[in-house]
Amino acid sequence: MKFEPTPEAPPDVYVRLDERVQQQYSVPARSVFAVVEVGGTQYKVAPNDVIVVEKLADVDVNDKLQLQRVLLLGSQAETIVGRPYVPHAAVTAAVEEQFLDGKVLIFHKRRRKNSRRLRGHRQPLTTLRILDVSGIADSAAAGIAAL
Repeated sequence: MKFEPTPEAPPDVYVRLDERVQQQYSVPARSVFAVVEVGGTQYKVAPNDVIVVEKLADVDVNDKLQLQRVLLLGSQAETIVGRPYVPHAAVTAAVEEQFLDGKVLIFHKRRRKNSRRLRGHRQPLTTLRILDVSGIADSAAAGIAAL
């Protein structure tokens, strides 16, 4: 009989934090990055980056989110690769905007049948600003700690 470990359930895509962005904010520069999975797509993000993802349900503008599906963390000092996710790592983001993408026209024509269909589609999207990448020490902070 072969032993097979039970697979862990993947973490939630995001967790909505209790706090909201109330006023203008500034994001301190850090030399860390992460690869996160949101909506089935992977994004390489660093603090103060802006990404456009498919619409996230149940979030409003100025909400703070914690993206938990972190696939990779990196800094100048080290790189952590998840299998498939990095445990105890998270990326904090703020929802900046929810909008509809430009119209995409879908045209179907069947030759010699006098049959044509023209339809349009606008994809709902969400804009996220990355506030923090946690789970890895910043190279500058690691250098100061080593002294």
